[in-house]
Amino acid sequence: MKYVAYYRVSTKKQGESGLGLEAQRTAVQRFTNNCTNCIVAEFTDIESGKNDDRTQLKQAIEAAKKHEAQLLIAKLDRLSRNAAFIFTLRDSQVDFICADMPNANRVTIGIMAVLAQDERERISQRTKAALHEFGCSSTTFEVYCPLLDGVVKVGLSRPPAPWFQKEWYVWLLQ
Repeated sequence: MKYVAYYRVSTKKQGESGLGLEAQRTAVQRFTNNCTNCIVAEFTDIESGKNDDRTQLKQAIEAAKKHEAQLLIAKLDRLSRNAAFIFTLRDSQVDFICADMPNANRVTIGIMAVLAQDERERISQRTKAALHEFGCSSTTFEVYCPLLDGVVKVGLSRPPAPWFQKEWYVWLLQ
């Protein structure tokens, strides 16, 4: 069997660290039993799962068609967290398989697509709520300071403002 591997992480920082990508590569290699000839091409996107207009994903789909290969992804949510997008791809000419659910059928993929989209929406809600809460209050915590060889209290706050404000204030309390 031939595969076109597709990997995705959401942020530039995740891409630079390589940890998420490496975990996906490991899952794909485990799925193929380390068959180096089975993977005919690899594509990587550093892009949010919300964005379905991804250059590398489009190239991966085209490569899968060209090589008559399956699109191989580590996990369904690495492909997209948009159920409509996954349904469209599922019903297209591209066959894809998830390394973590190799026996999934059309019904299973549909259910998991809806769950992935729900999780995306919940992540967004939790993030907005946390940023709003954190942006409207002060937070103090204790950290070890090697220079003082002891624990110090540190405060972190920002004045109430839109959640995207980036000015933070840090002060030593003790």
